[in-house]
Amino acid sequence: FFSGGGGGGGAPTKECIWTSPAGGKVTRAARNKKEGRICWDVTAPSGSTVYYQSKTDVYIVWNAAACCLYAANPYGSAAGAPANIVTFKVSGSSFGFCECTKWDPSNPG
Repeated sequence: FFSGGGGGGGAPTKECIWTSPAGGKVTRAARNKKEGRICWDVTAPSGSTVYYQSKTDVYIVWNAAACCLYAANPYGSAAGAPANIVTFKVSGSSFGFCECTKWDPSNPG
């Protein structure tokens, strides 16, 4: 799905997606895109865990249980910051989420 990414023991810096169990097919389609944010519809194997590493900040999830595996400091979309890694535990075969691509803490609305 994406190339590059984690490993090497340092903080993650690139976008990458993978599953547990390994090798699950994951697809995503943009549902709603506006300046500074995007929402996604995702399909993945039922019962799998999807790992999503990106330079963004996920702020809402539906049809999956999400957990922050690695929290970037100060936040994922900050210039020069490492990427966040979020896990999504999939119960059906589809879920979705929205993420900020350029979060501005001085204007969080």
